[in-house]
Amino acid sequence: MFDRKPHLESLFESLNVIKRKLLSDHLRKQLISKEKLERPTLSQWNVLRLVRKKGEVSVKEISEALGVTSSASTQLIDGLVNKGYLVRKSNPNDRRIILVKLSPSSQKHLSNMKMQRLKWLTEIFAVLSDEELAHYASLNKKIADSIIKDKTEL
Repeated sequence: MFDRKPHLESLFESLNVIKRKLLSDHLRKQLISKEKLERPTLSQWNVLRLVRKKGEVSVKEISEALGVTSSASTQLIDGLVNKGYLVRKSNPNDRRIILVKLSPSSQKHLSNMKMQRLKWLTEIFAVLSDEELAHYASLNKKIADSIIKDKTEL
């Protein structure tokens, strides 16, 4: 019988090495960044990802997507507005509904961060052949998809 434990332990260790590399590069980049934006919290990152994906989002949509109350969403949004990441906008169809969208400076900042992440990943995965990288990406997607599926079944 195949013993998965040593492989899983090895995988755990290698994933930690990759994570530490990405975090150390990210933190170094943050220290020398010329961006004026203050770093968001983890919960605020979740809001930013949602807003970036959808464009304009209401407080209610954010609450539902994150599984938090409207007041918790409002606090997250307030923090992101104060940090310069989001701007509020009235809904032209219903003035009671406030929409949020990325500020122009945060759009630029998030695009720069995405390019930096791709650069880091290119460097880290340069040791793999094109075929190995495609296989690795496929396996990671399979794992991520199973996690997403498990979450939606709860």
